[in-house]
Amino acid sequence: MKPLKINKDLLDYYGVDGPPPETPIQDMIQVIAMRTSMALGGAVATKPNRAKDQHLSSLWKIDPISPALSAKYLADAFDYGTPKDGSVFWSSVDKNKVVTEVRKMNKAAGKIKFGSLESTTDARFVDGAFKYEAGVNKDFWKLASAKYGEGALGHVTVFQVFGLKEDTIFWKDEFPEVLNGMNKKLSVGVTPDVCDITIAVINPVNWPSLKVKLYTNADICRIPIVVSKNLGKDKNGWDIRPTKREEVKMTKTVGSGKIPITVRNYWEQKGTVLHSAAAREVESNPRSVVYDSFLPFM
Repeated sequence: MKPLKINKDLLDYYGVDGPPPETPIQDMIQVIAMRTSMALGGAVATKPNRAKDQHLSSLWKIDPISPALSAKYLADAFDYGTPKDGSVFWSSVDKNKVVTEVRKMNKAAGKIKFGSLESTTDARFVDGAFKYEAGVNKDFWKLASAKYGEGALGHVTVFQVFGLKEDTIFWKDEFPEVLNGMNKKLSVGVTPDVCDITIAVINPVNWPSLKVKLYTNADICRIPIVVSKNLGKDKNGWDIRPTKREEVKMTKTVGSGKIPITVRNYWEQKGTVLHSAAAREVESNPRSVVYDSFLPFM
């Protein structure tokens, strides 16, 4: 099946490779719809040039969409669900490696068994195509992350490094959505969509002898909250990312306050639960998801 011409034009416009011949028509349509909405909302392509920028400006003047409205449309109109027991969340690991690892696990399973926001949901159609900056693109990822958390099912897996950080999308948006969803169901006597959560902490700051520490359900309360030490800025003005335990400090643990009492009681009644399959995979090979800069310290 040849790619639709309009789809090829669109992909060429944004400076990315065209889809392979077997790309389903439905995927082509979604690429067109989502990237056009991003452009009309004012998002800037990651590989723009002057002519393309001028075209974007003319589109903006002819048929403008507010960034907030465009982001809401993208979050509401598309699918961010994942298979039961297969939702994978992450912070501070290499996104591209996570996507590769999720796809590898699915290939081994012979079907889509695991999912991440960027690898198996509709968000993959805009991932990396636009600059991540204030406006429609940043608003979209915040809303899509919340939708992803809201739609999780079964046993959820989370990848983190050193501990949990309070300034991440996972902590601020995804984790609360999962916990709130559980609390709402449990409060009316209904089994929640998400039953269990395993958080795999790579290079845990409080366990220097371990490469990975797995925390499931009630044990999550014992995960350290960490902040980066002041390591300065890189040449692009970004904060330098810590790569070893000595470059972060623990401020506290998650504690019980973050997790609703209904959820804590539910987990207590369930008793010990096996760590999630995806977490066990990463425990056996944490190098498969971390940035290359971490590798000398693992």
